[in-house]
Amino acid sequence: MFIIQHQNDRKNEHLIFYDRPDSTKVNKMEKEVNWFQQFNKPPIDFRPVVFWSWNETMQPDEVRRQVRLLAQCGMGGGFIHSRIGLLTEYLGGKWFEAVDAALDEAQKCGLLMYLYDEDKWPSGFAGGKVPLADKKFRMKTLIARPASDKLPPDCEPIGPIFDDLVVYKYTSPLGHAWFNGTCYVDTMSKDAMKSFIENGYKPYYDRYSKFYGKLIPAEFTDEPCACFRGRLPSGSVPFTDAAIETFKNMNGYDPLPKLNLLFCDLPGALEFRLHYYRTINHLFEQNFSKQIGDWCRSRNLAWTGHYMCEHDLLHQQLWGVKIMPNYRHQDYPGIDHLGRQIDEKIAAKQCQSAVNQFEKKRMLSELFGCSGHDVSFEDRFWIAAQQICLGVNFLNPHLSLYTMAGCRKRDYPPNIFYQQPWWPANNAIDEPLSRLCFAMSNGKYVPEFLLLHPQESTFVLSQARTDQPPQIDHNNPWDFDAIVEKNTNEIKKIDSDFKHIVDVLLCSQRTFDIGDETIIAENALIDTKGASPAIIIGQMRYECVIIPNMFTIKKSTFDLLCKFYAQGGKIVRYSNTTKLLDGKQSDELDSWLKNIPEISENDFRQFTYPLVKVLSDKDASLLWVHLRDLEDGTRLAYLVNLNRLDAIDCRLEFSGNWQSAQLMDFWTGDCKPAMGSFDSNVFTIDAHFEPAEVLLFNLSPQSVKTIIEPAITKQIQLDQINWQAARLDDNSMPLDCAFYRTDGDWSQMPLPLTAIQKLLNEMHYTGPLTLKYNFNADKEISIQKLHLVIEHSEYCIVSINDIEVRYKDLPFWKDPRWLPIDITAQIHQGKNEIKLHYNNFRFGYLNSTEDIWARYGTEIESLYIIGDFNIEAKIQTNATITKNLPNPNVHKLTAGSAIIKSPQSIENGDFTLQGLPFYSGRISLKNSLRKFDFPENSRVFLRIDTFNAPVIEVKFNGIRAGYLIGKQSKIMITRQMQNAEEIELILYGSLCNLLGPHHHPDGEPIWVTPEHFIPHFTQPNYSNAVEQWLSGDLQPLDWQNDYYLVKFGNLNGLRFEIEN
Repeated sequence: MFIIQHQNDRKNEHLIFYDRPDSTKVNKMEKEVNWFQQFNKPPIDFRPVVFWSWNETMQPDEVRRQVRLLAQCGMGGGFIHSRIGLLTEYLGGKWFEAVDAALDEAQKCGLLMYLYDEDKWPSGFAGGKVPLADKKFRMKTLIARPASDKLPPDCEPIGPIFDDLVVYKYTSPLGHAWFNGTCYVDTMSKDAMKSFIENGYKPYYDRYSKFYGKLIPAEFTDEPCACFRGRLPSGSVPFTDAAIETFKNMNGYDPLPKLNLLFCDLPGALEFRLHYYRTINHLFEQNFSKQIGDWCRSRNLAWTGHYMCEHDLLHQQLWGVKIMPNYRHQDYPGIDHLGRQIDEKIAAKQCQSAVNQFEKKRMLSELFGCSGHDVSFEDRFWIAAQQICLGVNFLNPHLSLYTMAGCRKRDYPPNIFYQQPWWPANNAIDEPLSRLCFAMSNGKYVPEFLLLHPQESTFVLSQARTDQPPQIDHNNPWDFDAIVEKNTNEIKKIDSDFKHIVDVLLCSQRTFDIGDETIIAENALIDTKGASPAIIIGQMRYECVIIPNMFTIKKSTFDLLCKFYAQGGKIVRYSNTTKLLDGKQSDELDSWLKNIPEISENDFRQFTYPLVKVLSDKDASLLWVHLRDLEDGTRLAYLVNLNRLDAIDCRLEFSGNWQSAQLMDFWTGDCKPAMGSFDSNVFTIDAHFEPAEVLLFNLSPQSVKTIIEPAITKQIQLDQINWQAARLDDNSMPLDCAFYRTDGDWSQMPLPLTAIQKLLNEMHYTGPLTLKYNFNADKEISIQKLHLVIEHSEYCIVSINDIEVRYKDLPFWKDPRWLPIDITAQIHQGKNEIKLHYNNFRFGYLNSTEDIWARYGTEIESLYIIGDFNIEAKIQTNATITKNLPNPNVHKLTAGSAIIKSPQSIENGDFTLQGLPFYSGRISLKNSLRKFDFPENSRVFLRIDTFNAPVIEVKFNGIRAGYLIGKQSKIMITRQMQNAEEIELILYGSLCNLLGPHHHPDGEPIWVTPEHFIPHFTQPNYSNAVEQWLSGDLQPLDWQNDYYLVKFGNLNGLRFEIEN
């Protein structure tokens, strides 16, 4: 046992970590701790664990500082994650010095540190060491081309020629920039993955094995796949040298004479493709997932992470992995949830089902990635609440940047770390989410249905294309159209039908798991001992099975269903057109299906009495439910309103002998009786859900005296006018475009720095470079402080208005690489010029295998003017609309119109329009309070309807009372109001208006990648495209020169609520 004193706000709490990675198993002392006390103060391993991006020169002292920041702001630790921009040798000596520092500081702070198994992603290549170790370890695929075509590059024929069609084995060549100049690997090869373990896992084990299962609970694998679709010949089919012999052993015949059936629509092709892809998935599961999972568990290390493209049937097939069986080998199975959206749920339901069936106690979600820098606390709660409802209880926020220097700031934002203005308030969202993760890690899921997974239907339909040129199209390097169009459309139809039934179940408040046919074949049995027959998979019991639209069904699945149906089991079909049995026509299947009722969406909702029934005059389809039975005989009922705009009043009917309920308040950690009534085996609660609100009930069979929930007796709206507003941080203005010259004339117009960098990198330019940034100052300007923030000013000569300036030990601004230079004395009225001269610019070449500094070269970036000033600019308000988000309108600032002016006062409203268009800091709003007479024994809350800010901190008489994250949150302020004379609201901004993306036509995208920050062209040669842009003959596809900005401020509906 390993004991660590937690150094945060829990001064007297000892956190205990065990010799086994399953931290939910507790010793005798902890069993005495009341379950509700742990809910109030959840253990450290239930707090979010960030993807901590190690992305530059890793310095131990800075690593230690950042560990302390993680501890101070509510995180449970971090995954040590190599990312784009790394300048320290991955798994080299300096790397491990930084790891040593992280572990030592984490131990002092009471945090956990988690490992990550790769340099970037996808996992398997160990930063390039595996493909360099042996050519046999490189990824392989099969392609087919007419015999008349010349031999494609990196290919060799395999098998006979079939009617003028030649099947080739393609071996990935070295030279892929994403893989550090190497390539992806054969994840289906036992020896290749043994090399991956030796080069990616063992170096950590050799140094830190004593911490495994304690300070280091788990290691993360990221997006492994059998067929990486980047830079592949079109129509590639996953392959490994072991496939031929394994196919023979699994199917009893030689596949070589039939390989053409992967590419042709001939008799026997459907069955052959089914056998082939079963073989491929077996090899991946055994040699990647099982081999690594077994290795980790034998060393007391939990294995976690997620697989590539889990979100639909087509992409699972394209990337070569039927994912669900692989979860059996993970201790904390995980998924990836990207973007500011809740539309995607297949990945979570697949993973949740395997977690339930194989009694995994934790389910991880890598979430918030690509949501953009403006993602608010309410956005984060909304996304996390959906994920928790779908089974997640281990939150892995993406991404926390070690530094934002260079390209790193654009690494799939948001950046969830110290550079964000709101970081000091982060615990306001992580504390309640930690309580929910703790609660939902207890007990056992309660499913009503088992929904069959139709993934094997994609096997038979995956006829690969042969009609493309043999060479790789480097202008369109992703082989996403590998399957012939007709079959792709059939797969998409099955996928669409599958997603629809999942939506129907979720939106009808029904609980269910998904049944993978490989898992069913190996792990399912029938139980007839209960009141109704059931199919048992692991620890889960299913009394009703749903057959969706499936092109083929596995013979072992069919046999199980026949037996289950014959013994009285319930089976229904939903949009079902199952045609084949193990890839072949079957009269037996056709005859049996006629006996199985096919139900429509409306029929389905009445098919069985629900465990939870929602009665409301409003649409309740976005009210979802998750049920868990606890060991003490009670049941957790988690309900979430995923509607971001509308509240809902409803009656909740819980089926069963529930006599009482407690409402578990995860915002405060308190629990209180909920008003309800029991009649005819139904417990009823009347509930109100604000937008994006979660209610968590603990239902009990024990009858207790019910305390009536206090009713709101009075609301007091706060004055919207007499607020004293003040900017608490330096104002800022980014300069993200510049003129440039190498050894000739200046460019005809300023270009985005991202475009200049891409241009020079693709030209492989080395030599002198000068950048010229312009900005305008008002003719009557009077400023006490103006600083110029530059990244790595030591690499260039900096001048403003032809006066050289240098950095002189001022504290960094936001990021240790963002160093300010005082230019207050150099600014003048009108146009100002900043020049950066590099004597020896060096292009970045990501293909560099050995020299990691050469991968990024000289990085040129935006500059930032910061200080005590306002900005006057031409701004179009409400310029565009971002879908699916509340208050979606954004503003558009005309390029070139910004003028720096003397500081001016601001008032309550939209601060983006009050001289702060690029502001990335905090605003204080103060107001005096008159004396209120509250009824005796009343409780007073502060609530708000809407605002534009990530979060609001609330203070009374200068003392923090709490935080508001949205309409669903409230702060109890009864004690603070007794002597309060002043209320202060501190609005925290984000990095969005500072860093963008500013120029994308979507305004504020809900899906943000590095590509949103750079202009793109139809012209494949970037140098030629830029020249045409400069001459006015070509415009970028996805770029406009003006600046899109999000709102900041706009408080509405701030009020006191008084309960008697």
